[in-house]
Amino acid sequence: MGEFRLNIGKTRRGGPRRRKLALGALLVAAGCALASPAATAGDAKETQITINFVETHDRLDPDPRPGITRSATIEATLSGNGQIHENNADYIKGNAKRNKPGNGMRQGENDEKLGDTATRVVWRVDGPHKLQRLLVGKQFIMVAEIEVVQDASCSVEIKYLLQKGYTDVVMRRRDNGELAKFSLPKVLNSSCSIR
Repeated sequence: MGEFRLNIGKTRRGGPRRRKLALGALLVAAGCALASPAATAGDAKETQITINFVETHDRLDPDPRPGITRSATIEATLSGNGQIHENNADYIKGNAKRNKPGNGMRQGENDEKLGDTATRVVWRVDGPHKLQRLLVGKQFIMVAEIEVVQDASCSVEIKYLLQKGYTDVVMRRRDNGELAKFSLPKVLNSSCSIR
């Protein structure tokens, strides 16, 4: 893939006009069909996509614990030069204290280039008005399919897939840091916003 540029014309702060211009620039940069007539070559702006989701999984034998629920937020900022910066956080139900960003999925802060497949988290164009985010782990792949629509809104579908040859996921327990086996996470709900 080539280099992408996000170019947005000057607008008043906030509001639907700015979101539409940001959306137009995002989709143009991603090689999609929607373009904003107000986009100019001189004013590169940032576009932020926020994904929120809740998932559940079970800790398996020898110390089983069913129904572990986790909420997570992925905040991706797309800059004018095609760079994507993520600042993510996740939360375990029943844990009043916020966990360190990305502690469960080891995401934290990431910087990627749109279309770069050499990184652990890959953002790519998946069709007209669609972006895809892939998190490639040793035992699983997390796939987030993001669809952006003309009214500056978006929807997201998130799923986990086991890598070939694996039947479960091995990761560290949050209570004691020891390695344990877990079921593949299932997403209970997800939402997306763009600005």
